[in-house]
Amino acid sequence: MTPAQSAPRLLASLATCLTLSLGLALSRPAAALAPDAPASTEATPTAPALETCRPLSDKAMAADLKAVLAQSQKADLAEQAQLVDAAVSLWSQALSQCEGRAKERAQRNLADTQKTQAALIEQLGAGPQCTNAHKDASTLQDVARQALSERRWAQASVLFRKAEHMWESAAERCTGSQQEIASRRREQSEVDGHNAEHCAPLFESAREQTQKLRTGAAGLSREAKLDASQVAETSWREAASACKGATVQESARNNAQALARERGTPWVARTAPAPTAAVANQVTPIPAAAPAGSNVTAAVVLNTLRGTGAQAAAPAKPAAQAPDATPPTTTATEFSAGTTRFSGQFVRDAGASTFSGNGKIVWAQGDVYVGDMVQGQRHGRGNMTWASGQSYDGDWIRDLATGKAKLRFANGNQFEGQVQDGIPHGAGNM
Repeated sequence: MTPAQSAPRLLASLATCLTLSLGLALSRPAAALAPDAPASTEATPTAPALETCRPLSDKAMAADLKAVLAQSQKADLAEQAQLVDAAVSLWSQALSQCEGRAKERAQRNLADTQKTQAALIEQLGAGPQCTNAHKDASTLQDVARQALSERRWAQASVLFRKAEHMWESAAERCTGSQQEIASRRREQSEVDGHNAEHCAPLFESAREQTQKLRTGAAGLSREAKLDASQVAETSWREAASACKGATVQESARNNAQALARERGTPWVARTAPAPTAAVANQVTPIPAAAPAGSNVTAAVVLNTLRGTGAQAAAPAKPAAQAPDATPPTTTATEFSAGTTRFSGQFVRDAGASTFSGNGKIVWAQGDVYVGDMVQGQRHGRGNMTWASGQSYDGDWIRDLATGKAKLRFANGNQFEGQVQDGIPHGAGNM
């Protein structure tokens, strides 16, 4: 065969080889075409995964908030447990769906909510007697704290003592951690009751003495200023010795030391001057709080805060029972006695600076009484409204809110029923 004849066959063979090579190349996997590509690492969170994590976390946080609000409002334990269980379930779901920082946050929240869940389970397991005892004692303790915040020291001390007894009863009914909680709160109520009776009036008196010194220092002579500073420091020292609790004692001592540093002279015990006869025979009880800047002794402050006024402890007999009473002096329909305003049918009691009658009495600090008055004491039927917002409408016996009445507290709580010395006592609705 000549070269000319073999050339076409050679070209055909080459074409066939090229076709086969091209077909094999096109059929190979893409990975084989790039043998040097790096291996895939751990996958990053996908958008669908993040979208699943976020709504679950939001729902879990909302469930946590509902559970916390129910706990703060002292809702039924079964209701609290149900809300906490829902929060635990949602945080568990979020933990399984979230990654990175969101996963850590879900883990921490789940652990905290599970602790609350365990505490509720223990409370439910303690039985209804323990649960109810805790709830009642806690409610009474809150009422006592409200009275303390409104500077009704005597009422607060009585309520704290009652709370102390209720916490003691709760400790007897409970076991485990619930018993420990009740015991600690009993101790706290004991301290609070002592401070309400013995510490708070002195602390308030010392604060008023210091405030009076600060506001009136510019108009005092050097000797008068030093004397007022000694009186205020003495009041703080008395409060520190009468109070219980490191925080309260330290606060009183710090105030005493601050006055000593400002004065620059050694401390000499000085007490506030006793009230003058005119002040002692002032018409009326001064309820709820002593007037700012008052220079009365701690005993008188406590007496007035108890609602018995600044008069002697033993109430005077009504004028009708006085053996040698002289006809009372008639007064005008509206008049003032010191800073106290009267309007109504009142007469001055014979041989005294007090008044008897019926009408409206307004004190300088904003307290208002409308009703019967006998020798400067609320006696009979009357309505008392304090500047704090608290009110009492009912019976009075020699300046004590005692009998059947309606009580409205500053926080909106109300009571209607039997009252003794300003405190709900006996049958009634709260």
